[in-house]
Amino acid sequence: MVVAVAGWGMLMATPSLAHASTTGVEMACDEPGMRTVAEAVPEFGGVLIDGGVLKVWLAGDASESTAARTRAELVNHVSEDFRDMPLEVLAADYPYADLARWCDHIIDTNAVPGLVTLGISHQHNRVEIAVSDLSASAAEAVEAEVSRRAIPRDAIRLTERPAIQQLPADNTPSPWWLVAGGAGLAGLVLGIVTLRRKRLSR
Repeated sequence: MVVAVAGWGMLMATPSLAHASTTGVEMACDEPGMRTVAEAVPEFGGVLIDGGVLKVWLAGDASESTAARTRAELVNHVSEDFRDMPLEVLAADYPYADLARWCDHIIDTNAVPGLVTLGISHQHNRVEIAVSDLSASAAEAVEAEVSRRAIPRDAIRLTERPAIQQLPADNTPSPWWLVAGGAGLAGLVLGIVTLRRKRLSR
């Protein structure tokens, strides 16, 4: 099972997602812990867990020392549970800092009809855009938006997922790590919390 890390929670095979929204769109470009790691290790491109193995995306310098620095930053700013996991390096096409910047730039929800979620896919090292209907018009709108903002088209992963039920305007969203969402999401896994509970139950 592939688990994509999202801040202090984990999402199964999805981009990291943020708050439920009164607009019916989930935005998740802001991952403070991940951005801090990216500032310390510019090569960092994202992180996921696969079969108990901590897999880190590195762009450019994928040396053992860079991988070790990346793990150390993840332990310091995301979770200590990553400290003892086996480590594997994946060749990233894009640094996380670039993905986060491009994700930030795609903020005009009216420019993409049927936009459901926008976030960073740690599984694919891409910015993921999910729309409710993957029609030709939606694809063309994404192409136009990406081109207008000078974002590499290959850095975008376009998917389809059902529209999100909107929250009442006066309803306070749950903390982002408790909110389920994401293209193809089978269910939200509170990864770090689960790991810690397992340790306490031993």
